Amino acid sequence: MKSENAYMPDISKVDLNEFKNEIKTGRLLPSRKPLLDDIDEFFFSLEMQALEMQPN
Repeated sequence: MKSENAYMPDISKVDLNEFKNEIKTGRLLPSRKPLLDDIDEFFFSLEMQALEMQPN
């Protein structure tokens, strides 16, 4: 995943699963390790919210 700036990638341009995998497998700073807590549940919730927002 290419970073748009030195801090974070532009996640509007990547798939949620790709971003989740990048967090899970990438090297995280110690201050970002809490991102791994319940990450699967968090991304599942995001996916459900996105589905609810889609027009019928």
